[in-house]
Amino acid sequence: MADVGCRNTVFGAEAQASVKHLSDWLKAGLYHYRLEFVHESAQQVTQIVKAFQDFLQAKLDPICFESLLKAKAQRNQ
Repeated sequence: MADVGCRNTVFGAEAQASVKHLSDWLKAGLYHYRLEFVHESAQQVTQIVKAFQDFLQAKLDPICFESLLKAKAQRNQ
């Protein structure tokens, strides 16, 4: 799929998330990230962004965060 900048992106059959690595990246000082969405509704995007915000503000532990994202991904299929 090409975006507006004519960059091609390959999407697999399932959602990809870096949740397992996010804590290590934060400890290493990486605080800037980008979320990409393809076919999600505005409501789904809002829910996922909120989950990331809650995790990054330590309001959500990594296990709950990963479970929440997996549940949202399964509902999107």
